Amino acid sequence: MERGDWPGAEALLHKAVEACPADVEARRSYADTLAHRGATGAAIVQLEEARRVAPEDASLAVRAGELYLTIDRPDKAGESAGRALDVDPRYAPAWALRAQVMERNGRLRQALADYQRALGYDPNNADWMLRLAEVYRRLGAPSRALAALERLIDTYPSGEEPQQVLYLEGLALTALGRYSDATTALAAASQRGSPTAELLCRLAEAQWRAGRPAEAQSSLQQALALEPTHPGSVVLAQRLQGVGPSNLGSAAGYNAPAGFDAPAGYNGPAAGSAPPAYVGAPRGGPPAGGIDPVGVATGLIAPGATSAAPTAPTMRR
Repeated sequence: MERGDWPGAEALLHKAVEACPADVEARRSYADTLAHRGATGAAIVQLEEARRVAPEDASLAVRAGELYLTIDRPDKAGESAGRALDVDPRYAPAWALRAQVMERNGRLRQALADYQRALGYDPNNADWMLRLAEVYRRLGAPSRALAALERLIDTYPSGEEPQQVLYLEGLALTALGRYSDATTALAAASQRGSPTAELLCRLAEAQWRAGRPAEAQSSLQQALALEPTHPGSVVLAQRLQGVGPSNLGSAAGYNAPAGFDAPAGYNGPAAGSAPPAYVGAPRGGPPAGGIDPVGVATGLIAPGATSAAPTAPTMRR
């Protein structure tokens, strides 16, 4: 597998599993090769068999749960997370898996709590911090989303921040009314690989609100060139005609700066390797009476505090 010969590795591992059915590591690796070529169900079978041989190995249950999520079985993924936590209640990937299940089921506040637990055991996990920020976005809590994203951004060398991180930062800044900073973040995101029509649409919105109409029109034209029927760009183009930045919110169907709303008819960020986007996010803050789910473990609130005060992080770019 390390040399990229997945078919060859699959054939060898198949023979190894047949020769020694109790070889847990052979089954684990065989499952990886099966999953690589899209045979998810067969991969899960191998992991479940390995788990029966080694029920004390929480990582097997988590890996099976991750694959269950890819075939839209959050029920089975939740069971896998529960088994892993029964084995090791301090196993961070199991908490992160359960958080993803809660997200899939729309239980966002429980997802926040579970990501907090995961980050408490592994505070430097970039993927979980990004997912935490996305849950905050869905809850309409841009200040806390921005706090999580700024902490995540600080873990990357300047100029190497991933596109999705910068994109979500731009959404949060837009929602907070910091349009100039949002323009900076979204413009940087557009330079990290190929920008999507959705990203360029959000950049155009931030530029217009920042009082830079020529740049906004240019970004919007690029978005429509990429995807002529992109809903957000089509609506934004219609609304921008004869509408000033101060009136864009009411004209385009925004409720900024309170949340992360998009133009009417716009379905939000495209799904990809980064956390998926959601439509119609409920509004609200962090769980009442509980610790802010970014929490002490991620360094965003002081020990003993129950919430993080909104901050205005300094833009690095």
